[in-house]
Amino acid sequence: MTITTPIEFTGEVNAELVTTTTSESGISASSVTDVDFNVQQADLPAPDNVMSTGFRASYFDVDHGLRRLDQIDWSSEPTHEEVVHDINYKNSRGSFWEGGDDDTFGARITGDIDVDEGEASNSSLVGTTALFSSSMVRRL
Repeated sequence: MTITTPIEFTGEVNAELVTTTTSESGISASSVTDVDFNVQQADLPAPDNVMSTGFRASYFDVDHGLRRLDQIDWSSEPTHEEVVHDINYKNSRGSFWEGGDDDTFGARITGDIDVDEGEASNSSLVGTTALFSSSMVRRL
């Protein structure tokens, strides 16, 4: 049994549940059960929403040495993801994220960069292997 009330409804609900059973010989027997309950206003706390601005960093840890970008399965589930405010990683043998591998991983950084018309924009990536898409830059 399902009783659905409008979302804003509060108050008393009175209903009858009628159950009818018919035997093989065609004789029917019914019983009636009163169903009474109160609907109260839901006391739901507001969800904790945290909004983060920046770039989405997805890291892909692999179990072999890397020489080319196509050695990483970019369609697989990332090992770790986070929001970063700056794309400024040290050129070292350290991991880009806490607890990550220090030399057999790839990083995919996604986001938008808005540059006002006429404003100078300098972008560069330095590292063993880097891929940069100019489609991430949008002139306003």
